[in-house]
Amino acid sequence: MTTKPVPSRKPLALRALLWFWAAILVGVGCLAVVLQLLGPPDGAGQPTVADSTAGGARGIATADAALLESGPFGQVPRTAEDGRVSRNVYARVLTANAARPRIAVIVAGIGLSESQTDEALRKLPFDVTLSVSPYANDPMRIARAAQGYGFETLAGIPMEPAGYPLNDAGPRALLLASTEAENSNRLMWSMSRIQAYPGVTAAIGGSLRGDRFAADQGQFSKFLAEIGRRGLFYIDPTPGGAAQPGGVSRSVDLLLDDPSALDAQFQRLEDLAYEKGSAIGLIGLPQPVVVDRLVAWASRLPDRGITLAPVSALVPAPAGR
Repeated sequence: MTTKPVPSRKPLALRALLWFWAAILVGVGCLAVVLQLLGPPDGAGQPTVADSTAGGARGIATADAALLESGPFGQVPRTAEDGRVSRNVYARVLTANAARPRIAVIVAGIGLSESQTDEALRKLPFDVTLSVSPYANDPMRIARAAQGYGFETLAGIPMEPAGYPLNDAGPRALLLASTEAENSNRLMWSMSRIQAYPGVTAAIGGSLRGDRFAADQGQFSKFLAEIGRRGLFYIDPTPGGAAQPGGVSRSVDLLLDDPSALDAQFQRLEDLAYEKGSAIGLIGLPQPVVVDRLVAWASRLPDRGITLAPVSALVPAPAGR
């Protein structure tokens, strides 16, 4: 009796292995197509505080050597020999409808908390203006990341606040009791902390807004004259501040400083924009709950006929221009 040969199992195992890897490859290919269609997740590819190479994107010019000069602590702004000034060169381009009522929102205290700053850069609309604190850890890197992301940035200038010395603006603050030379030196330090900014503000984080220094006409007028000479504008973080001679300036209209009352404050800011044509709000710190509420509110502004604008778009031009 003849015995039939038993078929080898090797071809079956080989075929199964080939089918397995073919299925894996097909699956990977399908996944790649789906991811390509969906695009990157929110925040992917966007500069963060850790990205120090960003710059020059979305309408923000990179630092121009012609607009800088050497100071005792680093390079500081100046008016270029051809007449160009930082308040024009580094202003974010307003691409939305400029004929509508406009609202600018400044978020101060950028850089004091790296985690909060990172989250703000990822979430905030590009037309929000950021005030970088000079006391931040490596503010130059933070400003470059913000500018690369597309944000207009302001240099925070510490000034003597209301309630001083209990309310302290730090060791580099401009003080009424200091000499003119001392205050000039401190101003040069603050201006050298970042580059490529169109203006400055005394809002450096929280409730620190330089109220007492700004109330002294003698000292403050000299400060504004120096800021104007260097081609910058000044944002007064105290609501209702009168226009000051000797420099290009505007005050904020409303402090957005109470997380429990933000809805009412946002509504008031809208009302002011309708009444006056424009309004500026100031947020003292980029707290996550405030950033989230700001993002949600800003997304509804186009439907209400309001344009969110960088603050440079709301600063009046110098007299005679």
